[in-house]
Amino acid sequence: MIQLFPSILLATVAVPCVFAFAEPTELVYHYPKDELVVYEISDTVDQSQTVEGQTMAVKTTTTERVSTELLVQHRDGSFIIGNTLQGVAFSMAGSGMDFAFDSSNPDDERKLTDPMIASMMALRGIEIRFMIDPTGAILDVPNLPAVQNHIFELEDPSLMAMMEMMVQRDTLISGSEMHYKLLPSGPVDINDQWKSSFEIPFELGGLKLVLDLTLDAINEVDGHQIAEISISGLLSFAAPDAHAVNVKFEVSEVGGSARFDIDDGLFLSTQINTGYKVTIGLEDAAPKDQVVVSINQQVKTTRLDD
Repeated sequence: MIQLFPSILLATVAVPCVFAFAEPTELVYHYPKDELVVYEISDTVDQSQTVEGQTMAVKTTTTERVSTELLVQHRDGSFIIGNTLQGVAFSMAGSGMDFAFDSSNPDDERKLTDPMIASMMALRGIEIRFMIDPTGAILDVPNLPAVQNHIFELEDPSLMAMMEMMVQRDTLISGSEMHYKLLPSGPVDINDQWKSSFEIPFELGGLKLVLDLTLDAINEVDGHQIAEISISGLLSFAAPDAHAVNVKFEVSEVGGSARFDIDDGLFLSTQINTGYKVTIGLEDAAPKDQVVVSINQQVKTTRLDD
């Protein structure tokens, strides 16, 4: 799944200097003009599925390299950025489905005969534009029709169907905001907390993610002020009132961290870890006829030097 959103590659010899500020500090985005910012997004999912007493476990990792460019800066502080997918790597291991593909590896071009791989490669070069306010809330997707038309041209019908759902406006915005809307609405002091919440709709209901973020420290690294932010929260599921399938979701705790370069106005890294279990079955289904899916997911975004 293409995400197109933003372990930092900074090494320091000395112990960072911890700032003690008399005044609260503003954490706001300000992307550089005429400069590409490149991120690597790694999404690792450990998933097990139990059906009729049989358990199948699979681990998948999707790694995307995305360049971000400031396109428009508005007087009200909002701006438009363009995210372009430069490359993608995918691996799957477990239950006899071992597979790997890397768009930067010439030897993997022979795998393009697989429609799914060909469709994933077709996503390379696609640009998604977001209009964002200084806290990271996504206000609009200005080129949404062009993005949707690109998806409709994919060769693999199953991938196209999945992507078609993901590029609906509300779903795309809510899913992408988790990589942006992490900053406070006003100045903060050390140990101050703020919340961000996200609702992601899909066919069987919707996921709601509520994050509590805390400014733990502001350190100096290579002459830059770096905000160290800890993340906790809860992930819950809301099923539709009327549906043929009964979905039971176990509320899950969320943990993670982020590092924000106050001087550059950009995140250096973010990481969010979740784990949850979903039981799916007909209303009166016996336990043996239910499907139980357990998922542990880590999404990590790292700003690269180039």
